Amino acid sequence: MCAGAVQQQVLFEALDVENNRVWPGKLEGIKSEIMAFHARSLPYTFLAAAACSNFEKAAQTMALRQTLANEAFVACGLERYRLTHGQYPDTLEALVPQFADKLPHDIVGGQPLKYHRTADGQFVLYSVGWNEKDDGGVPGKTATEGDWVWP
Repeated sequence: MCAGAVQQQVLFEALDVENNRVWPGKLEGIKSEIMAFHARSLPYTFLAAAACSNFEKAAQTMALRQTLANEAFVACGLERYRLTHGQYPDTLEALVPQFADKLPHDIVGGQPLKYHRTADGQFVLYSVGWNEKDDGGVPGKTATEGDWVWP
């Protein structure tokens, strides 16, 4: 029971539900501490150790899905802007207040979502993703690599 409580506390420290943020680096760093705790192979830590990696995967899946929902919201606002003005805006702030009351931020790190118009009149919209660094809108091969780019 105590081992499971330690894992729950770690999850709460890496997720800020109230502010809609997640810290992958904090989760990874604390995960190694939990794994060391569970390495003692005591009977009461066995189940908690088995579930440890699931916490990280669950947090990553939640962050990715919420990011895609936020990007979909912004993409709809961008399309409505384009239909009204004939082109996409220079910045996302142009969507407020007519096309969005408030812009969602990037779940990972809490900064604004990344956005820019492309030379062909389209746009790129993305989150820095699980690796917490801006890869310039280049998606990775897995959910832990590269940016989380709107389709």
